[in-house]
Amino acid sequence: MKWLLYGLVGAIVLMVLAIIVLPLVMDNEALKKQLASRIEQKTGHSFQIEGPLQWSVFPWIGLEIGRVTVGNAPGFGDEPLATVEELDVKVALKPLFLKQVVADTVFLRGVRLNLVRNSAGRGNWEIFVSDEKEQGKKVQKKKTPEKSGEPAGGGLVLELNGLAMEDVTLRFEDQQKDSTIEIRDLALDIGKLVPDSPVPVQLWFGLASTEPDLNLKVGLTSSFSMSRDWQRLDLLDLGVDLKVFGAGLPDQGLHFELTGDLGLDRAQEELRVSELFLSGPGTEISTSLKVTGLDGQPRVSGKLDLKQVNPRELMQQLGLALKTRDREALTRLSGTVAVIQEGDTLALKPVSLQLDDTAVAGDIRVLSFAGPVVRARITMDDIDLDRYLPPGSEKEKISPPGSASDREPTIAATSQDQEKGEPPSFDALRRLDMEAELRVGGLKVRNLRLQKIVVDMSARDGMIRLQPVQAELYDGHFSGDFLVDLRQDTPKFQVSKNLVGISIGSLLKDLSGKEQLIGTGDVHVDVATEGLAESMMTRHMNGTMSFVLKDGSYKGFNLAQAIRRAQAALAGQEVAADQAQKTDFTELRGSAVIRQGVVENRDLYMASPVLRVTGKGKIDLVRKMLDYQVTAKVVGSLAGQGGKSGDELRGLAVPVRIKGPLDKPSYGVDMEAALKAGAEQQLEKKKQELLDKATEKIQDRMGGQLLKGLLGQ
Repeated sequence: MKWLLYGLVGAIVLMVLAIIVLPLVMDNEALKKQLASRIEQKTGHSFQIEGPLQWSVFPWIGLEIGRVTVGNAPGFGDEPLATVEELDVKVALKPLFLKQVVADTVFLRGVRLNLVRNSAGRGNWEIFVSDEKEQGKKVQKKKTPEKSGEPAGGGLVLELNGLAMEDVTLRFEDQQKDSTIEIRDLALDIGKLVPDSPVPVQLWFGLASTEPDLNLKVGLTSSFSMSRDWQRLDLLDLGVDLKVFGAGLPDQGLHFELTGDLGLDRAQEELRVSELFLSGPGTEISTSLKVTGLDGQPRVSGKLDLKQVNPRELMQQLGLALKTRDREALTRLSGTVAVIQEGDTLALKPVSLQLDDTAVAGDIRVLSFAGPVVRARITMDDIDLDRYLPPGSEKEKISPPGSASDREPTIAATSQDQEKGEPPSFDALRRLDMEAELRVGGLKVRNLRLQKIVVDMSARDGMIRLQPVQAELYDGHFSGDFLVDLRQDTPKFQVSKNLVGISIGSLLKDLSGKEQLIGTGDVHVDVATEGLAESMMTRHMNGTMSFVLKDGSYKGFNLAQAIRRAQAALAGQEVAADQAQKTDFTELRGSAVIRQGVVENRDLYMASPVLRVTGKGKIDLVRKMLDYQVTAKVVGSLAGQGGKSGDELRGLAVPVRIKGPLDKPSYGVDMEAALKAGAEQQLEKKKQELLDKATEKIQDRMGGQLLKGLLGQ
């Protein structure tokens, strides 16, 4: 006991001597020089303590340093790498003997950190001295596993009375990218850090960036707590206030607020995000997430809730131009998405969204991000895509007939110029492995209306296929098969389409505004092409097509009246011009072969009560020109087609030439040739009648003589 008392007294005496003597005998200036020399030797950066260096020993072991400057690396200019105006650190002496670290408020002020990456990719913060002397000195430290239930740090207890930082600036200049990011006026205030007790946290800073041109003002408040064994960390009552300024944004900037709670449980390897709520211009989003398996394969599960999002307002606030035909389009987006992510997989199931007046539901699964490998099923009720198209985009600009755009050399040159350009990269689509199902109750696009749409899509190894594609439209049915081949730099397309029982007039009226052709019929198209530019795709189009229409009419041209007018003109007569400009038919059919953008038909056939029409010709889609010859044969009275009885034309074949630009062709009836052919036909008929009569007389005469011979007369 006596020896213990002597030892305790001796320790106290030593402590008192240290408190009195140490500050007196320590040469601060020599210590500054020794410290600066050692740091410069290790890092290659000059180190200078310009301000005072003050020590304290009891009851706090403390260090207070004035202005500290760390020099820049060679080749990076004279501006210091870092400066610190004031640093104050104090640790209580007595708790150290109990394996406890009790620190007073750590104070840091006037920090300037200037980081630069030069054009060669080297940073001024790197150590530039040779590390030859250090080779062989590095010892690989073995990580000692923590015992279960033992606090991190081997039982060391840490208490911090607070941390205060003010007037901190961090600047990073990337000369390779010609960009700069700077954090300004950073201030951090953390209260007394005591295990299992809430600690107030406050953080403020501004951020300026040149690429992109943005300025942020950020404020954060929260209550932080940790368990004594450091296994549980919580960030409660989190509040983030964010203001964004920059090019294209409103002068007052954009204001966002984020609230919620975060909790980390190291023992359970779990992170929880509870009721995280983001609000801002046109945005109200909340989410709750749970992340497990932090030390192995993390698994994320949660729910994203779009309370009310106005995409139009948000995009306009972000300075993005958004013009649609309907100003109310893209103003309402809400719904929920359940999220599960584990390893290389992601599942959004279920997805339930409401975009304006359209309800969308389904699920999306990413089976692997390598590729990626995606499986999806999407259903929606009715959607009007025309609402979301740019204003006036439905009007295709057609060049005037005979203009430069109609001449083949110019079109070919344009396509060649496009082919010479840098082709887009399809690498991402070639890697895509996707199977998707789309079901739509009703769709309006380009003013076309479709119902009960079914689309199955598959993508693999650069081949994208939509098959089947089915829909009901205009009293009929559509089915198709679409194939896109992206294995080469120039994409190739194959399209097979069938329209059955379609009301052609209603379809054309909605599509083009003109009900030029009326009837119910079937259309089959099977074509292939390549390229991306419209002109190139037209030039490389090849395939076949066929059509059959029943009980309809072609508006804009009255074939029977044209025949009557041509006949009257030859006879010096006049025909009334107020008849309906349409050609009725009971049947219209034909087929065509498409070669290099030129459609050739040789079997056009049209039947009507008074006419039978056959035709052949070509439609040049590249030059947008038409050259067609039809032959109309009168088989009945033309009275019902805008003419008189016209019986004298019965059986007459009348050639009609249709030629010129597709949007405005000219029609010509060669009545003179028809009448000439008719006259020749009549002459041949008369000749045949005379020949028949002569033959009959000869046969009668020869027959009588033969009879008399037989009777012996």
